[in-house]
Parts: sequence; structure tokens; C-alpha cells
Amino acid sequence: MIMDSCLLCPRGAKCKGYVLNTLIIKIYKAMRANADEDVLQSIAKEFSREDMAILAEYGDSSRVTCWTKGFVMAISNLLANIIAKQNNEAAIQREMSKVINTVLSIYARLPKGIEVNVEDRSMDIYNRTVEIMQTTGTGQVVPLNLFGRVWSATMQERRKAG
Repeated sequence: MIMDSCLLCPRGAKCKGYVLNTLIIKIYKAMRANADEDVLQSIAKEFSREDMAILAEYGDSSRVTCWTKGFVMAISNLLANIIAKQNNEAAIQREMSKVINTVLSIYARLPKGIEVNVEDRSMDIYNRTVEIMQTTGTGQVVPLNLFGRVWSATMQERRKAG
């Protein structure tokens, strides 16, 4: 799958989208581990000094394309991991919903002036998730209708709440 990259993208591990992906996953894990606390407190507990420096360096200097790529990669990696661990559709649906809601709540904390339209990226996320699962040799598949149901329901809930 070809994801959008900025014109100056160094590709690979130095790509800002790739770096942001790893930070978004760490934020997600911190939020899940410390669900009863404020996001900033969770990050402070779980992030190393190096993580904070990278977030400060990459946060404001990254383009919308970089943030979009980071979020697509993060959601896809988390979904692929969950699907690989679950064995029934109800559990997959429940966990997918948690991942999508948690990661999308991180969107609200993007640096000023950066807006990512997540609704337009559903197929990118689905395709990337399938690609990850094929690459890792996971025997499970992501039914498109299940992904579509969870994604649509999550977006509808967010529109009603917002």
C-alpha cells in the first residue's frame, strides 16, 4: 500500500510519520494503562525523557501529511495486534471500538493548526491493517464488513458527542 508522504520525506525509520506512529502507540498504551488519569499525567508516567524530546521536536514541525501517516500506521498496527489476539467477532468488535475511540481522542490534542480528517482515512487504515497481518503471517483476516460497522458506529458516536 502506498501512503501519502510529504515531499521531503526521508522514508523509513526517519520518516516523521513513522516516528509519530511509535509515539501515538506509546500514548495509546499510556492512556489504556492509566485510564483513570488525565492524558498528560499518563504520558508523563510512561514516557521517557527521550520520548518527550522526540514529541517536542516532531510535534509542531510535522506536516498534516506526517500526522495523518502516523495515525493511519498507529491505528492499523494496534488493530492488527488486537485481531491477532482475539478469536471471536464480538471480542474483535469490542476491542476495535476501544482502539479507534482511544486513538481518535488523541486527535483532539494535536498541535495548534494541525487537523487530520480521519473519516477519509478508513480504507487506508483497513488496507494497512490487512497488509500488516499478511506480512506478519497472522492467519486471521479482517472482515471488511466488521471493520466498516465498527468504524461507522464510532464516527456516528463521535459526531453526536461533538
